[in-house]
Amino acid sequence: MQSIGSEAELEEVLSRPDAAVLQSVRELQGDFVVLGAGGKMGPTLCRMLRRALDSTGGGQRRLLAVSR
Repeated sequence: MQSIGSEAELEEVLSRPDAAVLQSVRELQGDFVVLGAGGKMGPTLCRMLRRALDSTGGGQRRLLAVSR
């Protein structure tokens, strides 16, 4: 297990997409909408999804973050 020394390191680890996320992004078509993007998990989830899209060649696809 990796030691995490700062909040920035924690955010980097939590927002790193794993193989299952990358595979799902490859298989799904179209843009993504994340509801509750301003909540506790929203920013990290959006960052992970954007990283997955960029690394799988989906950089032109949109990621829409929705919060009340």
